[in-house]
Amino acid sequence: PAVPEDRQIRPGDMVRISGQDTPGEVLEVKGKKCTVALGMLKTTMAIDQLEKIPAEEASRLRGMVSSKVLMGDWDVGTRRINFRPDIDLRGKRAEEALQMVVDFIDEAIMVNARELRILHGKGNGVLRQLIREYLHTVELIEWYGDEHVDRGGAGITIVRLEG
Repeated sequence: PAVPEDRQIRPGDMVRISGQDTPGEVLEVKGKKCTVALGMLKTTMAIDQLEKIPAEEASRLRGMVSSKVLMGDWDVGTRRINFRPDIDLRGKRAEEALQMVVDFIDEAIMVNARELRILHGKGNGVLRQLIREYLHTVELIEWYGDEHVDRGGAGITIVRLEG
């Protein structure tokens, strides 16, 4: 008889958010919640939102997510002319939105942009929290916070890069 698959999630296990492709590593389990590292981001979520996956699948998924990043044309002059200092993430899934923000911030740094607007909407605040946890890890960000209430308030994060 086949040995039943071990579905219990423990620290060190590789997981993914149910229905998504981004792999993560479980750092800590406390009751029905656990802390997961998704790339450079750490987040706490309910265990029942996670699927345990084998390490080989995590490597494959990590490769898929990385390959979605477009390298494009490295001509900084052209990039500077075409760069838009705002991005709209409304309706995006968390992993897709996070990858878009990572690429957006990288591009902004490359073209020497100073102030950025990230439109994530208000919703239940998940995208806002995820994005701000990432922004907190970027050394070249001088400040980030809510847009003025007349211009979108908590639905838009303003980012100021060091100059």
